[in-house]
Amino acid sequence: MRLPRNFTISARQFNYQNINNALNFWSFYIKKFYNADKIESFFNSVKQSSPLYGGRPCGKNLSFSYKNVEFLNAKGIGLMLTLSNHYFTEEAYVATIPILERLENHLNSVTIVNDDLAVRIKQDFPLFKRKASVIKLINTREGIHKALELYDSVVFHPNLNDNAEFLQSVDCKDKIVLFANTRCLYKCNNPICYKYISKQLITEGKWDKSVCDNKENPEVKQNYTVFNLEDEKFNGYSSFKLIPVPNEHLQMDYQCHPVTSLKRSDGTTMIC
Repeated sequence: MRLPRNFTISARQFNYQNINNALNFWSFYIKKFYNADKIESFFNSVKQSSPLYGGRPCGKNLSFSYKNVEFLNAKGIGLMLTLSNHYFTEEAYVATIPILERLENHLNSVTIVNDDLAVRIKQDFPLFKRKASVIKLINTREGIHKALELYDSVVFHPNLNDNAEFLQSVDCKDKIVLFANTRCLYKCNNPICYKYISKQLITEGKWDKSVCDNKENPEVKQNYTVFNLEDEKFNGYSSFKLIPVPNEHLQMDYQCHPVTSLKRSDGTTMIC
């Protein structure tokens, strides 16, 4: 029997003008494309700045206000705060404490790369769920078990979705988050952008994504992959991550529409 599927969704395409409409859309979307049951959280930064933001942070115009987070929390949906900077300093942590104080509750979580930050949040803000970021590149059973001594869950790199033997060998699938879709990270063998952005944010408080190992490789940059969650290799997994979807999907109404036909990574097609 299939486990209920929970999703954490990128907030880059969130409808900030009408949050109820946004929640209705994303509930519809994950049900239609992935037969998913629940939105667990949206991953995002907040408008208050932090030098510990990392990954591909949103600009302030796309970050959540505290009122946005409170609204989601009232609906039982969390914020996954993207504190995934590679670097940690005491000064950066102190600057981030007001955000953590404002957001700490059982619904909200923090995605983290730097273990020093994870230790401090576990000590000072224990109500947050701590997620080991995909950028940590954890890809062995031993690495998973070691990470779970500090983190509550581990986000796998999307290329691990191709390794059926490894996926089914994992003995703590309830602690793992898998990508349901992916873009450039899937085929990138040298994701230098993340560390570059981290250094910019913690030293200058600003960022750009001009450094990219695949800047001259549009096939990798523009690739969009959808994984077939019905494949038996995903049996036992219940937590999935959804990055921004193609823009044409955002034009869907709640009826069948031609753009709801998608090729999956295994060659199968999803049609509403």
